[in-house]
Amino acid sequence: AFKTIFIKSVSGSISTLICAFIDTVNLVYIGRLNDPVLLGVVGLSATLINCVNNTFVSGINGAFDTLVSQAYGKKEYYLWGCYFNRCIIIQLIFFVVQSFILGFSKDICLFFGQDYNRSVLVQEFIMWMLPGILSFTFFKTIRRYIQCLDDFNTALWIQGLTSIFHWGWLWLFMFYFDLGVKGWALATFVTHSLSVSLLCLYIYWKKDEVMMKTFHFINKDSFRGWSIYFRYAIPS
Repeated sequence: AFKTIFIKSVSGSISTLICAFIDTVNLVYIGRLNDPVLLGVVGLSATLINCVNNTFVSGINGAFDTLVSQAYGKKEYYLWGCYFNRCIIIQLIFFVVQSFILGFSKDICLFFGQDYNRSVLVQEFIMWMLPGILSFTFFKTIRRYIQCLDDFNTALWIQGLTSIFHWGWLWLFMFYFDLGVKGWALATFVTHSLSVSLLCLYIYWKKDEVMMKTFHFINKDSFRGWSIYFRYAIPS
């Protein structure tokens, strides 16, 4: 039991390190633009995104883990799929709300005493980052879904593969097409979208018996029982 727990925890730790690696590579490439203002813009943008988006996503995914564990213990695989679909729907709805809030990034920065020009750049950068934020949100949810099936390695290998290609996307968009920080946002979107696509292809290709029972299209049952999600998500 200890060995199993250790192996799974190592996979989760490596996955977190890969995310940190991608963020580090992003900052390295931003640094190559030789513009200290842009580094400040990226830092402010990351702070706003973490406050508005990442904390909520972590709470929803935490609720998903809890509910899926209960459904798995009772072998209610269809309910498991409903929980997954509800998670995706809730995140889509709140992404619209979060996008609206982040649309006022300039005013938020100005309220906290930031320079006007820097505040304008923060809002512009975040608007370009929105597709990447959504794709990364989906990646984290689908990764949780696969991990709940006791598969901790597939998402890790896919994440590692796409992180290697991330170097190329950054160079292509930031320097070859000369898009600067906009290119960084596009590279992030491509990297996370590729991860999501590969995970979905893996689910379709594997055709695991339990996976096929849990992975189904959105239906009317997916729109029921949302209150229990918030009961677990809000404390998380």
